[in-house]
Amino acid sequence: MAGQTAGPKPRSKPSLLLGLAALGIVFGDIGTSPLYAVNEVFYKSHALHRNRADVLGAISLVLWTLTVVVAIKYVVIVLRADFEGEGGVFALLALIRRHRTKFVVLVSGLLVLAAGLLLGDGMITPAISVLSAIEGLEVATPTFQSSVIPITIVVLVALFLLQSRGTHRVGALFGPIMLSWFVVIAVLGVRQVVEHPDILHAWNPVYAVRVVRSLSVHHLALLLGGVILVVTGGEALFADLGHFGRRPIRLAWSVIVFPALVANYLGQGAFVLSHQPRVGGSVFFSTVPRWGIYPMVVLATLAAVIASQALISAAFSLTSQGIALNLIPQMRVIHTHEEHAGQIYVPMINWSLLVGCVLLVLAFRSSANLAVAYGVAVAGVMVCTTLAVLAVALHEWRWRRGMAFAVLVPLIFVDVIFLLANSVKFASGGWLPVMLGLVLFATMMTWRWGRRQVSRAFLGHATLTMREILDIKHWSPRQFPRSMILLTVQHPRDLDDACPPILELFYHRFEELPKHLILLTIRQVRRPYVPEERRYDVEIFENDRDRDTSLLSIAASFGFMEAPDVEQVIADIAANDALTPGDDLSEWIIHAGKERVVIGEDKGLVARVRYALFKTMSRNAEPSYYYFGLGEDTRLTVEYVPVKL
Repeated sequence: MAGQTAGPKPRSKPSLLLGLAALGIVFGDIGTSPLYAVNEVFYKSHALHRNRADVLGAISLVLWTLTVVVAIKYVVIVLRADFEGEGGVFALLALIRRHRTKFVVLVSGLLVLAAGLLLGDGMITPAISVLSAIEGLEVATPTFQSSVIPITIVVLVALFLLQSRGTHRVGALFGPIMLSWFVVIAVLGVRQVVEHPDILHAWNPVYAVRVVRSLSVHHLALLLGGVILVVTGGEALFADLGHFGRRPIRLAWSVIVFPALVANYLGQGAFVLSHQPRVGGSVFFSTVPRWGIYPMVVLATLAAVIASQALISAAFSLTSQGIALNLIPQMRVIHTHEEHAGQIYVPMINWSLLVGCVLLVLAFRSSANLAVAYGVAVAGVMVCTTLAVLAVALHEWRWRRGMAFAVLVPLIFVDVIFLLANSVKFASGGWLPVMLGLVLFATMMTWRWGRRQVSRAFLGHATLTMREILDIKHWSPRQFPRSMILLTVQHPRDLDDACPPILELFYHRFEELPKHLILLTIRQVRRPYVPEERRYDVEIFENDRDRDTSLLSIAASFGFMEAPDVEQVIADIAANDALTPGDDLSEWIIHAGKERVVIGEDKGLVARVRYALFKTMSRNAEPSYYYFGLGEDTRLTVEYVPVKL
């Protein structure tokens, strides 16, 4: 049977071209961190005196954090932990869930929490990136001081309004723009380093150790809370692995991104070391020549928008994967490109992010204030990711326990230190991403719990076997006048298998069965894509053309990176002469079941709270005909099935 495209086609583009494309998608967030990170380290944390020792120590911490957390952990180690070429927290979840040790169960829950934190991060990143770029206007002239907030909101609104058009229309511009950005910030940094070469001593880690030892615990936490901003966006290297592959991402990082970031952070450190006054309160824009301020604001704004686009697209992808893994309620997912299944648009997520971004800008009013709320989610995701990679190393890569602990435990220790340091931000704004993450975590876990309970209760309605259904179909004096496709949860494969509950309920209601009947099961498997030859599993219980009667059971499998499409499945069935019954499948009724959930009187308070939340989410979830690709004109009927939890 002909199926949908199984997954990404083999890439023919050279690694250099893919590396250039990766600049615009993967490295936008981490590439715009210089806009606000150094400001936070030296002027907002209030942990340093900005003397030579403190400046060299802080920049040393920045450089070695970038090296250890991103260059070593993510680029060298985490990128190896792909699931059939895909990366991200849900790919890690799919990779380790086959193992049921206590550690894996704990890490699986943490990965769901990390997904919640990443979705919350998708709200903060556009706000802080665009706001920090527009603040460059204040450097040019104080006249724009009152216009920064309105301009930022206008840019954000325009950004989210364009989401429904799809990123493919502007994607070709992203790589060259970000390449220009990295070249420019590298030149700005080198210019400062040439004037103050003493900053090159910051590569000596001894200075980092000295500044750490010289600070109190409180001031060290404040300093590390600023330093972590240089690695925000590091998770994107892993999350976007499936789009570009491991080699192009490593190539772009090693050749362009890492050298440019190092040069710029050294340059900003050199500026601080020179004790020159900041212009407009920004270290980054103070390193820009006066004649280049306006062009730099434009380039920084474009880079910030691209960084924001990457996080927004990641939020869409994460939502789609969560739906496929039964962690997020069904909602409308629109594919914005006919050839690239990964380019999607989720209206509910889009407008929620827009409202959240605007509220954040209005509430915090500057990138420096917003940076206080930034970093907690990043640190939490880093801890969860590294713990998951430890589980992968032990169970999938089969590393020896001593080797796995020797390599990964120090990295976990670094992540935990950053998480503890960022905890001091909690009262002054850090609670925001934590709250968002916990709410989304509770939502996803409740939805998974509810769907499991419904699935068990739903299957309890089945009392007949497929053999009995076939006998009824043969000997019944009446037949339902319309041929039908029933969307079922399970896929019967044998005459002694239980009949799907929806089919049995249909028979009890009408006391007759259709002469042509297809039981269609949509499966979501724990892999990104399903190969075409494995798309369908067909069981023919009956296909008698002489008697003009048929009963087929078909399972269509889709990966968690794919959107199930029932109409495409029907078209594939119709194209197969060996399966197609006599009449036109486009005229068949498609019949689906929907549960009507009630809770037992004997349930406790916790179960009742979870039930109330699940029922609310279930009531507001998108109808199945959206999720399964069924259009408004489809002949769809719904059977309501009572389910008691």
